[in-house]
Amino acid sequence: MKVKRIKRANRLLTFFKYNFKFNPPYRVLVDGTFCNAALQEKLNLAEQIPKYLTEATHLMTTKCVLKELENFGPLLYGALVIAKQFEVAECTHSTPRAASDCLAHLARRAASGKTKYLIATQDDELTEKLRGIVGTPIMYIKFKTVLLDNVSVSDFV
Repeated sequence: MKVKRIKRANRLLTFFKYNFKFNPPYRVLVDGTFCNAALQEKLNLAEQIPKYLTEATHLMTTKCVLKELENFGPLLYGALVIAKQFEVAECTHSTPRAASDCLAHLARRAASGKTKYLIATQDDELTEKLRGIVGTPIMYIKFKTVLLDNVSVSDFV
């Protein structure tokens, strides 16, 4: 992994650590689109994410994400297999919601609570929602590498 990439990740994580009380082990909420991108790029998420963040991590998903992947059937079966390997985070929905709504809800709840999440997604609409939530780092895959998104404007307020 390139030194510049790791330095950038450490700088961003330091920002979130001092401003929003992010501490290791980091809880990474993984979306179905992120699992699908990892499958297409042949990335081992359990290996690459802790290596990139240089700290211990807990890879997690939600019941809503798993249900959404199951509903897609054979189209996203590989992503479902990857997502089932992760811990399941507590989402308080009695009936499954859309995965993007569920992750945005957890991010909003985490912004004011003790449990902090990094959100790993490839969904552009979800990314825009998350940029409006203060203190939510976003992770994505580009060119076969895992990257942290830049700090959003709402994080400076």
